[in-house]
Amino acid sequence: MEDKTQTDFFEDSLKKFSDFIKISFKDLIRLTHNEKKVFLDLYYNRVTELNKMQSILKNIRNRGDNILILGHAGTGKSSFMYKVFFEIGNLPDYNLYPLIVDFRDGNKFHLYKHFIEKMEKYFSDINCPIPKLITNNETNFKENISLLRTHLANIDEKCFTKHLIILLDDFDYLDEDDLFDVLEDFQGFGIHRHATLVLSARPALYTAIKEYDNRLIKTFTREIHKIKLVRLDINKLISRRLAGIIIENKSKSWFKKITHKESDYIRLLKKMGISEINDIENITIPFTGLYLNFISNITNHNNREIFDIVHDSLIYVRKNFEILESISEKNEDGETHSRKNITKEQTLELFYDNDDSLFRIININKNINKKGNSLLFNLLEGVKLYKELNRTFTEQMNFLGHKEKEIIWGIKKLKLNNLISPTKIVPNRYEERIDLYPEFSITDKGDYYLTNICYWEEYINRCGHFGVSIHNNLIV
Repeated sequence: MEDKTQTDFFEDSLKKFSDFIKISFKDLIRLTHNEKKVFLDLYYNRVTELNKMQSILKNIRNRGDNILILGHAGTGKSSFMYKVFFEIGNLPDYNLYPLIVDFRDGNKFHLYKHFIEKMEKYFSDINCPIPKLITNNETNFKENISLLRTHLANIDEKCFTKHLIILLDDFDYLDEDDLFDVLEDFQGFGIHRHATLVLSARPALYTAIKEYDNRLIKTFTREIHKIKLVRLDINKLISRRLAGIIIENKSKSWFKKITHKESDYIRLLKKMGISEINDIENITIPFTGLYLNFISNITNHNNREIFDIVHDSLIYVRKNFEILESISEKNEDGETHSRKNITKEQTLELFYDNDDSLFRIININKNINKKGNSLLFNLLEGVKLYKELNRTFTEQMNFLGHKEKEIIWGIKKLKLNNLISPTKIVPNRYEERIDLYPEFSITDKGDYYLTNICYWEEYINRCGHFGVSIHNNLIV
């Protein structure tokens, strides 16, 4: 059955189509410029997690409990934090005062500066202003942090008409030399019964706090509420974000705020049969189930990478719509829809051969030693088998012809490409406690290379064979 919106969806010019996709798939927080209505229109799902968060917040006043939002990179922790930040405004009976502190611009001083300014406003809003602080600069801002903590601890109980909620986001991007020191600075606010810290963190940071820092355990990992963010349904996520311009809602004001120019997308949306945000459910993504599985795994389910690969894939389908093979597949409701089959060869043309693609498939077998064995492939398999760089792992790598320096370089390369990830972050202050054998886990992306892509004939034709693997060597 032909999708009722599919033909119209691909009728628009390639340039407009590309622009539409790029805008729709921008970082949600940057895309909306903190416009609450736009953000809430585009935010997808997390109903279960949000209900749990609301239940926690309902009973948190005067208790001082802290909250951990746990999720892998790209699972939408930041969007969830901003969703919570905006939704608190819809809970007036809870008497909460939210402020958000993030490390989005990568500048530690800016993080502190913005926090200090927001705390000054908080004290002013509850009618207990703090005496004049020192002018912030990069050498004295910690003095102001100390003054804020002291003021919070000493003001009259009657001032706490609203419970303070401090949302800490993107701290995973802090340099490992600074991370634990910054967390300690904020910990002083999290121990107050009229304040709550909400920290978003990846599993490696969570594990590191539990294992290496007893001072932070109570505040951030032990006596806390924990919400774990699971992977989103990729098909529904893509459909929702293709609604990027629908938030115009019969006017051009939102588009102006996003692009600083007039919109010409209303005509395209009408062609797609869409006039309201809920109608986005009618858009059928033209990818097969196998291709969606490829997208999910090759991106580690990272929303940012998903949007990059989907952009290029949609443009490819738009350009080659008539010549691509059509396959009929049933959706979860049992309805049959036509999908476009992007073959392995076409996938590699898109993401390996094409230097202009937003997403790239890499050559795992580029570093072949004299024995004809692939360094990165064997490291991936070793991490999957042993989960740590122990003696047996190293001996196996040496037997296959890989030297110590090459192993160290290869591990860094795999981490850089998100094919493996450290099981935990080791703070530099605890160097004497660093494990003898560093621990890693293979990511979904790494496992997809290991068990799928490296066996594609089309990939082998481009990158060569991986040679003898650790697994095969153990069997022999």
